[in-house]
Amino acid sequence: MTEFGKRETLIMKGVGGILLLIHHLFGESNLPYYTVLSGNIGGRALLFFSHGCKICVALFIILSGFGLTKSYNKKHGNNSATSSFKESILFSLNHIKKLLFQYWWAVIPLAAFGVISGMRPLSDVYGTEFGWFFRLFTDVLGINYLLYGLNYLFNITCWYMSVALLTYFLFPFLNQILQKNRITFCAVIIASIALPKFLPINGLKWIVYFEIGMLLAYTGALDLAVKSVNGKKALTDIGITIAFVFSAILYYYNHDLFGGLFAVSIIVFVLMAYNRLRFIGKPLAFVGKHSANIFMMHTFFYHYYFREVIYFLKYPVLVLATLLAVCLAYSAILQSFKMLFSKFIYKIRKGKTFA
Repeated sequence: MTEFGKRETLIMKGVGGILLLIHHLFGESNLPYYTVLSGNIGGRALLFFSHGCKICVALFIILSGFGLTKSYNKKHGNNSATSSFKESILFSLNHIKKLLFQYWWAVIPLAAFGVISGMRPLSDVYGTEFGWFFRLFTDVLGINYLLYGLNYLFNITCWYMSVALLTYFLFPFLNQILQKNRITFCAVIIASIALPKFLPINGLKWIVYFEIGMLLAYTGALDLAVKSVNGKKALTDIGITIAFVFSAILYYYNHDLFGGLFAVSIIVFVLMAYNRLRFIGKPLAFVGKHSANIFMMHTFFYHYYFREVIYFLKYPVLVLATLLAVCLAYSAILQSFKMLFSKFIYKIRKGKTFA
């Protein structure tokens, strides 16, 4: 490893995807699984760990801010600092379009199955009173969490879509500040930590993680982290491990205040682990490649439609493996259809036939 590139990003997304599934599968005390650990102690330990796995949200948002900023800087090269606000807007709109198409492609087939089968009628989600169609429309646009909180979401996990769209919308403004003055941008980060306490807007508290990701990309901090773990020095490993444990303790003490610190420490710790245990890279990167689909679809499988099937094997590791396998299989099938559809559209545009 010489820099924090696409492969490292996929590995981190893979870790985030697994943490996401653990958080949702075992984050409630009344779920139908048994633990291989002893009695209530094991159950409480799993519940405690699962609650902490919500750090996956901060991790995903940091990686989003990092990736978007790095992609923008790569596109504009040395001129990124002087690029126009209009270019930032166009860049952001293009990524919003891609995100929405991915959202529709992943969610609409599963939502249609729920409506047609009667397992999740539209009236159960959006109500029957006046305005239900508008709530359906705004949910299709992925913005219902911003408007209604956790109400009127066909897939409750897709509240994250609203946050992602909000960060993409704010990117041009944040990028202009970052490119011109890092000190001012750091002040914006501090303000973003405090602002949700005085301005209770849904999703606002997550913006700070996006800003942290942007700053990491602009400063090259993760590239430095890659170089620091390349030396394979025992003292470096010990230091990273101590920092990881300490940040985890702080995170459990105050999620909102220390979430960013813990998420970054996870990234550095996983970089260290990957540098020592190369065999973990390929499977994690594979999960990371499908992580966006996993977050959009996993709730349909374990919560809305096939709860008994997912929890059938009862033991936590087996339950996790079952859901992960189902999500990966469906995502792979979805990607295959997506490729075929793209080829179909391409041939139509070129005026070709399929004879």
